[in-house]
Amino acid sequence: MPISEGQLDHLITAADPSRGTPDERILEQTWAHVTTDLDSGAAVPFRRRSRLIRLGIGIAAVAALTAAAPFIATRTGEWNPPEWVSAGGPGEIYRLDGSDFASQLAALGADIPYPDQASRQQVLDNLVTEFAGGPEPVAASTGALRADLARSAICAWARTWQAANSAGDAQLRRTSTDALAGALTWPAVTDVDPHPSIDGDKTDDGRGPTVFGDLPGIIHAARHNDPTALAKGLEQNSYYCAYNDERQPRVAQEQGAPTAAKDRPAVPTTPPSAASSTNK
Repeated sequence: MPISEGQLDHLITAADPSRGTPDERILEQTWAHVTTDLDSGAAVPFRRRSRLIRLGIGIAAVAALTAAAPFIATRTGEWNPPEWVSAGGPGEIYRLDGSDFASQLAALGADIPYPDQASRQQVLDNLVTEFAGGPEPVAASTGALRADLARSAICAWARTWQAANSAGDAQLRRTSTDALAGALTWPAVTDVDPHPSIDGDKTDDGRGPTVFGDLPGIIHAARHNDPTALAKGLEQNSYYCAYNDERQPRVAQEQGAPTAAKDRPAVPTTPPSAASSTNK
C-alpha cells in the first residue's frame, strides 16, 4: 500500500536531525546534479524528490550517529593527590583509553628531545598500543607518562652513542653524550627525580636507585668512552628501552606488592579522587 503525503511528511520530520526547512533553490540545484546521468523518463515531481532526498539524508545521519563510538576525553582535570605522587608521579590524571590519547601523549612529550622523529614516533606508537584499549578504564599521571617518554629518549640517545662508537663517529658520539648529560635537567626527569642517585632511595632490601638513579652512571660511561658500562646501565633498569622496539607489555604486579624504587613511576592504580573521571 503506497504511503500518503502525510505519512511521508511524518517520516521525514522524524528522520531529519536539522528539523529545518531546506532552501528549495539549493535542493533544485542538488537534484539537477543527481539527475544528470539519469534517464529523463524516470523523473518524478520535484516535491517528492526533495522529500526523498531529505528522508535519505536524515536516515543516513541517524545511522551514522548511532554507529559512532562515544568520544572519551583523555584529560580528566583531576590531579594526582599528594599521597599518590611518590608511587604514581605528579600532574594531571590522563585516561589511557581516551579517544585522543595518542595526540595528547605526543603533546605531553613535545619538549623531550629524541635523536630523530622516527625514534620518537616508535615510542609513541608503542606506548599507545601498550596502554590503550584495555578492558577497563586505566589512568596515569602526566608525570608518570612523561617519565616513560624520558626513559625512552635516554635509551634512544644511548643507542645512538653505541652506534656512533661502533662506527667511529666522534662527532655523533659527542652529540649523544651531550644529550644524555642534558637529560639531568629535563623537566620530565626532574619532576619525578630531581636528584638521581644509584643508592638514593630506600627499598625493602636496603638502599636502591631513585627513579632515574642509573642515569648518572650512563652519562659517566658515555663521557669516558666505556660501552660496557653504558650497556650495563641500560640493562639495570629495563624500563629505559621498554618502548623503543616492538611492544613489550609491563609485567603486572600483584596487588599490594611493594614496588621497587627504580620501577617508579609506573602506571598507578586509579587514585580515589580520579575514580569518578575514569567512569564517565
